[in-house]
Amino acid sequence: MKKLLTLLPALLLVVSAYAQELASLTPNQSRSTKTMDAQPVESFWFADDLKPLNYQQVLESIQYDRRALEAGLEGTVVLQIQVDKNGQYFSHKVMNEANPLLVEAVEAQVHHLQFRAPEFHGEAVSAIVSVPFRFRLNDGW
Repeated sequence: MKKLLTLLPALLLVVSAYAQELASLTPNQSRSTKTMDAQPVESFWFADDLKPLNYQQVLESIQYDRRALEAGLEGTVVLQIQVDKNGQYFSHKVMNEANPLLVEAVEAQVHHLQFRAPEFHGEAVSAIVSVPFRFRLNDGW
C-alpha cells in the first residue's frame, strides 16, 4: 500500500501530461491552429501513409517572404495536420521551432491541402499526419 501511495503522484503526472497533449490537438486549444467551418472531429488516428494529394500545388502557392529572402532564411516547418473523415484539412499544429516568417508563409496556404479519405479497418475516420515544408534558397522546395 505504501508503494502504491508513493507511485500515485507520478502516475497522476503522466496521465495529466497525456491529457494535456491530447487537448493540444483540438482545434481551439493551440495558438497555431487554424480551423475551417467544420464539425468537431471526435476520433482520429496517426497515419504515416496519408500524403497530401495536392502537395506540390500547395508548395508552389507558398510565397517565400521577402524579409526571409533578404535574411537568407532556410529551414523546415513541420506541421501535424488533422484531416477529417472526408480527407479535408481540419486543423494543424506547428511541431518544430521554425522561423515565424516561414511558419506564417505555410499557415497561409496549409488549409488548401487535400487528402484521400482516411480509413481504419474499412471505417472512415479522421487522421493526424505530419507534413514537412522545406524552404531552400538555392534549390527550391
